[in-house]
Amino acid sequence: MAFSVLLPTSDIQIIRITEALYNLRPGSTYLDNFKTYTAENGLEGFANALGNQFAESSNEDLAALVATNIHATGEEATAAIAYLVSQFATVENDARGKVILDAMNVLATLESDATFGAIAASFNADTVASLTYSSMV
Repeated sequence: MAFSVLLPTSDIQIIRITEALYNLRPGSTYLDNFKTYTAENGLEGFANALGNQFAESSNEDLAALVATNIHATGEEATAAIAYLVSQFATVENDARGKVILDAMNVLATLESDATFGAIAASFNADTVASLTYSSMV
């Protein structure tokens, strides 16, 4: 039996929020910098610092960006955007990064979900590839 859920270590969560917001692999220089920042400010502080790079984006635009970056399309994108916008409405703008991190941590557990299973599996594969790449380069 294979493992299907990645443990939410700090490194994994750093990669998840980076992938969700930028759809990029950070590489070792950025990952090391992000790890240092996280050690000093916590995962929530890190997620919000990254999220604050999009302070000028509306809730809808930021949610659409995340949906695009996790490769959600059609009904899945619509559902993801609606979920994120509803969650953003409950927090101040400077806390949207934590909302995204929490959503990505939940997404990672949904590989067997009828709606988000394929996206979750793809996102988890991207996360592993990104972590592997960023740990070596």
